[in-house]
Amino acid sequence: MPGGKSPGPSVKKPCKEWVGAHSSAGYAQVWHDGKVWYVHRLEFLRHHGYLPQEVRHTCDNPGCWEITHLLPGTRLDNARDMVERGRSHGRYKLTDEDVEAIVTRYLAGEKPATIAHDFNLHKNYVSRLVRKYHPEITRSRKGHGRWGEYAQGEVTGA
Repeated sequence: MPGGKSPGPSVKKPCKEWVGAHSSAGYAQVWHDGKVWYVHRLEFLRHHGYLPQEVRHTCDNPGCWEITHLLPGTRLDNARDMVERGRSHGRYKLTDEDVEAIVTRYLAGEKPATIAHDFNLHKNYVSRLVRKYHPEITRSRKGHGRWGEYAQGEVTGA
């Protein structure tokens, strides 16, 4: 679906994908008022005027900040959502065959974002998973001070 991931069954509008910084768990982040905020929490506050204990995503997309996908809740509500939606036990449930397919596609040159979409994962998770099983694949700095493509066998200095 153009403009974001396909919404879940209870979601009518497509996700608004944050194009800025993300946490290691895939949550959209922004610097605001002297600290780092999750964008979905800031958006909820902007629209509703308060912050609940948790701001839940009906779309299960941590990078989404579409206000119609955000609900107030508690940590218990969020934990129930995780169980009901199959996100318990380590956020991503992959079989050994899934991991092998992800690594094989990555090593064949497929982009992490494409693989992530097919497995309903965040693209950063795909890259971390590949590096876990293939530590010889490291990130390299290339051009304009931005993270470049991943390169096999290249060692990055500290």
